[in-house]
Amino acid sequence: MLPQSYQIHLQRQLSPQHWRILHHLLLLIQVFHSVNLESLATLLPIAMTFASRRQALQRLLTALDIQTHWFRLITALLKARFSPHSTLYVILNRTNGNTAIY
Repeated sequence: MLPQSYQIHLQRQLSPQHWRILHHLLLLIQVFHSVNLESLATLLPIAMTFASRRQALQRLLTALDIQTHWFRLITALLKARFSPHSTLYVILNRTNGNTAIY
């Protein structure tokens, strides 16, 4: 699934409900290799109606913005792996709308 450091960080940042949905969502994507919102909402093992599961997924995906969660996660990982006095070059490639870190 996710490395332990990612899990700890996301559990701190997300509400318990969003964390539970994200956990199930990642497991479903690994098993079924599908990223269709409708099919994931159908397969999500949470006791809600289909419409509520779909709405919960939409809320979660909206809440996972890059500035709130992913920049903090990247910052925490960099601080854990590199000493504060070393030089680190981070290159972001945003060609064609995709972001890659080298």
